[in-house]
Amino acid sequence: MTGKTRFILGLSIAALMVVVPWRYGVRQYRHYRNFAVVHEGVLYRSAQLDVPGLKRVVHDHKIKTIISLRDGKSASEQAEEAFCKQSGVNFVRIEPLVFAEEDVTERGMNQVRALLADPVKLPALIHCFAGIHRTGQVCAIYRIDHGWSNEKALEEMIHRGYSIIRQNQHSNVLRYLENYKPEVRSEGRLTPANLTSKKQP
Repeated sequence: MTGKTRFILGLSIAALMVVVPWRYGVRQYRHYRNFAVVHEGVLYRSAQLDVPGLKRVVHDHKIKTIISLRDGKSASEQAEEAFCKQSGVNFVRIEPLVFAEEDVTERGMNQVRALLADPVKLPALIHCFAGIHRTGQVCAIYRIDHGWSNEKALEEMIHRGYSIIRQNQHSNVLRYLENYKPEVRSEGRLTPANLTSKKQP
């Protein structure tokens, strides 16, 4: 084998070592965007997944309910809803939380709490478009309801991409989450007394 041939062979192997993992990473990102476990066997989170990614997640994690925080207008959302209907997966659309209007936030969270309190509907996957902002808000409240400190829940939001939480246009969200307490305000709210009886995430 000539030196030139060895060089070309070595270059080809090096290229494969770079391209194959890169292509795998792109595929993983496309199919499983921002997928993460919130509470094993209870709640998972993600961005809007394409149907192949959704099928895999539903299969691997035995997902019984999809909670969408989107408006249902895009083709990807309609494909998701059609998949759920065909596959017997419970599909629920919940309006985004509006932190300047606490009753809207509470109404949305009580829908989430009711779903997550029903073992027949679990595990559940919750998502918005990117799986960062709207999804992060709901998951932060879920965390605090289940014993996390407000600070720790906010740290997780930022770690998972919600870096703009401290900017002016998100001040209502930040203020709400900094001052939020898991006390009974309306039917369906978890209380400190029964939090201890629930498995911690």
